[in-house]
Amino acid sequence: MNSKIIVSENRPCFCNSGKKFKVCHGSGVNEEALDTYKLNFLLRDVYGKCINYFDRKFDLKEYIEHYKVYSNVPKDDKNEHKFSFRFIEFLLLRAKIKDQDKFLYDDILGAGIFTETEKLFLKQLKDNSHFGIYQVKDVNFETFFIKLEGIFDKNVYEFYDKEASNILKTGGLVYGRVFRVFDRVGILPTFNFKGPEHVKQGDLEKSVESFSKRLEHLQKEDSDMDFKKFINSIEYEIYGGDNPYEVYKYDDAFEKFQKEHPDKDIDDFLDEIEDELFEIHTRDNK
Repeated sequence: MNSKIIVSENRPCFCNSGKKFKVCHGSGVNEEALDTYKLNFLLRDVYGKCINYFDRKFDLKEYIEHYKVYSNVPKDDKNEHKFSFRFIEFLLLRAKIKDQDKFLYDDILGAGIFTETEKLFLKQLKDNSHFGIYQVKDVNFETFFIKLEGIFDKNVYEFYDKEASNILKTGGLVYGRVFRVFDRVGILPTFNFKGPEHVKQGDLEKSVESFSKRLEHLQKEDSDMDFKKFINSIEYEIYGGDNPYEVYKYDDAFEKFQKEHPDKDIDDFLDEIEDELFEIHTRDNK
């Protein structure tokens, strides 16, 4: 077993059976499954410590508003977001300290609240997680085994996750962040899922082509722009929101577009911009 994944096996099992993990789902499983189960325990331990620390040190009301913008949550939404996995993930991976060009993540690493295992887990989670859209290739409801394939890069990810296996269906699409920590793969519990009955292959292919054209254009401007950086940077677009920490190059252009085309929305505008960028790219390569 990977000795770095230090998690007590005497804790209650994640299935809420009331039994200890080591005599429930932690018993009689292969090494890979056991490790990925432990990663889920670590994830919840780290997230719990993070939100308690952030809540004591920062005014989270402002960050909740940032989170709503990023995730396209209606402003009048009355739900309590403070303890949601998605909000904690936003604080860890995206939120910045007010009036500083510094992420909250950088602040919490030196807080002295994590075990060495948890600190290493958090560092690897930051460095080795990326957003993406994945097609479900296989899912087993009894063993919790899941196999995903990235629709852009065609990379395959295999792991074990009880909660995800109860939701996903073969042929469906997953929108979320896959991570690799301690040489094991997993998916953060903040993913969205679209069932196979709602997946239209033509729309999927069009989406892949559209994002590919944008990446090609960005790489002409920035040679360091790789697929991982690109897909992380447009995560908010997938969820229909805006990035509150980014000044948008096309804000004024979109405002003008709305005045000239009151019957059209942001998707129409993005389509127009993508066509413009593609034309530039084609012209420059002639």
